[in-house]
Amino acid sequence: RSLLRGWFQAPNGECVCYYVGRLKSYNNKSGFGFLECSQAKTLWGSDVFIHKNWVQTPWHVGQPVEFAVHVNSRGQPQACDVQWLPRLPEVGRPRPPPGALTLSAA
Repeated sequence: RSLLRGWFQAPNGECVCYYVGRLKSYNNKSGFGFLECSQAKTLWGSDVFIHKNWVQTPWHVGQPVEFAVHVNSRGQPQACDVQWLPRLPEVGRPRPPPGALTLSAA
C-alpha cells in the first residue's frame, strides 16, 4: 500500500484518481497492450489501452500496475502516468523455504 499514489492534481486543478490493475496482454511487435482493471472496466466498458512508452522492460503478463487514464482520440481509455508495482508470488505454487535444496530435471 505504501507504493500506491492514490490520486494527483491535474494542471486544471481537477483531482484525478489512479487505478490499480494488471497487465492483461502486450505485443512487442505492435507496441501496445491492455490493462485489466475492474473499476476502469465499469466506467468505460473495456480494458485500458497501454502504449509501449509506458511499458517497462522486462514486462510480465499479470504484473500489477497503478495508472491514470485519459480518453484518447478514439474515445477509448488509455493508460498514462504508469507505475509498475512489484510482481506478486504465484498462487497455488508453494515456494521452497530459503536455503532448501531443489531438484531440477536433467
